[in-house]
Amino acid sequence: MAAPKTTYDLSEKLQRTLNRQQQEKLTPSRLLPVLGRAVSNALKKHLGGLNSARANKLGGKRSNFYAACSRGVSHEVEPDGVTISVARIGYAQRYFGGTIKPVKRKWLTIPVDPAAYGKDPRKLPLYFAVGARGPFLGWGKKGTTGPVRVAFILRKSVTQKADPSVFLSEKAIAATVDDTINKRLSAPK
Repeated sequence: MAAPKTTYDLSEKLQRTLNRQQQEKLTPSRLLPVLGRAVSNALKKHLGGLNSARANKLGGKRSNFYAACSRGVSHEVEPDGVTISVARIGYAQRYFGGTIKPVKRKWLTIPVDPAAYGKDPRKLPLYFAVGARGPFLGWGKKGTTGPVRVAFILRKSVTQKADPSVFLSEKAIAATVDDTINKRLSAPK
């Protein structure tokens, strides 16, 4: 799955809103790299905010996923605009959503205990069992009595909902572009 990208076409907007002198000052070849950097920086800031706001729901050790996404933001100037990309495994899955299936194993292991979060279940003293809600891996030794502490639930697949909020909204992109253009216009020659 390709990472989400957005291309913002400026040619019409520039022609509509700028006079001839301003158009000469803000040619696409001069403006697009500046806009690419501005929108990339806005996305990095947005992802940093998500990293702070979306802590691990289980309370275990943080993976700082969105901070890593922020470090993967880049931009590329195209003939008709700027393409902003995020190079981070898992980012496109969050943006687009979709079904996740195991590749090298029979089951997906989904941690439900904070002590299990971020750990490889094959390296933990767990046992396989089937409960009322399906198969799971639990702590301890098989055959023990008493309450069972579930570490991971096991699934053949899961479907994740799309979350477009992990990228900038069109409104935020437009505001960043407008602000950058206005700053360039008011800058002395």
